[in-house]
Amino acid sequence: MSQHIVYYDQQGIIIADDSRITKIVQGKKERAGEERKLFALGNFSCIASSGAYIGIKISGLLQEAIKERELEDFLDIYPYALDFLNDNYQEYLLENNVELMLADSHYKMLYFLIAGYSAKDDSYHVHLLESLDYRVPFQEVALGNILTMPRMLGLEMKLFRFSREQRLDLEEIEKNIRESLKEIAKINDDIGPPFYSALITRRGMKIEKF
Repeated sequence: MSQHIVYYDQQGIIIADDSRITKIVQGKKERAGEERKLFALGNFSCIASSGAYIGIKISGLLQEAIKERELEDFLDIYPYALDFLNDNYQEYLLENNVELMLADSHYKMLYFLIAGYSAKDDSYHVHLLESLDYRVPFQEVALGNILTMPRMLGLEMKLFRFSREQRLDLEEIEKNIRESLKEIAKINDDIGPPFYSALITRRGMKIEKF
């Protein structure tokens, strides 16, 4: 399981998530360790995954591919990433077909969250891609400027107030999100440290562990 928190406005984008890995053993969810799920794609974009564990591996491979091709603008990165994710997930499914057919439903879902800034149109972009029951290609899910996965309605309302009132700068909102993620982890053992957050603005991207 993963906990993703996304917020963006005219100042930029914030993405925060945890590192807890879980597995299903005899129908029960168990802790399986920690691993980073948030990856930089150049200097202005990033990707995070949730659901099936293979998403972490594919995200890392995409990071290397973007680096090799020296892609920076989100409008160049996104179409390349979309093809890359579809192709690599399809390849994984074909190679592991028999095992996957017997897997728990927990492993049949995969989500990718891709966000970044484009200097070409001076805009911020956030896309959520979804695959259910091993379906390829990924389907894009419509988003607003606030997202929590799984849903945390209280936190969403707080972030909505920040967006509406426009009293806080992006760094202050990021600090609030970080504290909220730590509090969520205290009551949900499926979510745990280390935590990571990405702050994307026109000046670039900063990813920090906290």
